[in-house]
Amino acid sequence: METILNNLAETITNQWLAFTLIIIVSILYLFKQPLTELIKPKTKVKREVIADLLDHDIFVTLERVNVEVNNSKFYTHGKFDSTKTKMCNDFAKYKTKIVKHGIITMLAQENLEGMSADKLKKTVLTLQNQWHIDYITEIRE
Repeated sequence: METILNNLAETITNQWLAFTLIIIVSILYLFKQPLTELIKPKTKVKREVIADLLDHDIFVTLERVNVEVNNSKFYTHGKFDSTKTKMCNDFAKYKTKIVKHGIITMLAQENLEGMSADKLKKTVLTLQNQWHIDYITEIRE
């Protein structure tokens, strides 16, 4: 810091400009920590936001998918295929059940509150992979 100020003082010929720059740099240096906290984006997840996610549209969408698949009829070579229809209904039912349970379980975790956005993204991706494994296990039973 001292060498920067010395070099600055040598290169600037106007005394008032040098004085002003030294004062500004000194103030910035002294208040570096509070200014950094003020400027740094707030990426922490808050508990109120997490609680609001229990009413997220994803839950309605999961139910809608179940209903739409249940109302669909599947055909093979132009003929209604009851096995394919039942299979698709079961697949959709199990997948939506696992995803819904997984999201609710994830939102109940206490450590979400102080989690950064990147850590939250990594956690969700890891859980999505686990949900898929759970889904495959359940449909094989």
